[in-house]
Amino acid sequence: MSSDDAGEEALLRLIEDGVSASATALGEVSKTSWLTQTVSINADGVEGMRSRMAADQETYYGSYLSMSGAIFMFIVPQKRGAALSRAFLGERGMRAGILMPQDDECIAEISNIVVHAIVNSLANACGESFIISAPQMLVDKKPALLASAIDKLKNNGESYAVMAYVHLSSEKLSSDCTVLLFLSPTFHTHLLDALA
Repeated sequence: MSSDDAGEEALLRLIEDGVSASATALGEVSKTSWLTQTVSINADGVEGMRSRMAADQETYYGSYLSMSGAIFMFIVPQKRGAALSRAFLGERGMRAGILMPQDDECIAEISNIVVHAIVNSLANACGESFIISAPQMLVDKKPALLASAIDKLKNNGESYAVMAYVHLSSEKLSSDCTVLLFLSPTFHTHLLDALA
């Protein structure tokens, strides 16, 4: 195995570690137990993602978070939004007379927690601090969400792209989501150098 291959594998493992760590953070915020599990993860590039998503005509919440050289996108089916919100709010969502956040606000906060756990995993391994933006929400089909994420990165070279299918579950919910990560060529190289 070449050092480049070893670096790529280490990078994917760090992303998986971040997904796993997000369960603890979700539990701390929602006051209920969560399990986050990476079902599959691959780095087959933007075109591979585009072909996987092309036939999917379902509508999704897409939450974008960015930092210098990277865009993260958290995607969950819109039809699962209400159930995810209820699970995330837990007992707080049951109290009469209290104005609860909208589903998209809850999805944004869930994405914020999951993506921050991934970023923290990368930052800790590199011995650096990364500053990430607040989530921005869109509702659309996967191909349009993917196109928007790529446009947001606005880099001139080929993006390094990772797609992770993640299973989220709590005491009252089970749902699949997708986490996409796009790195500019410069930032991708920087991460691999830091992990070497």
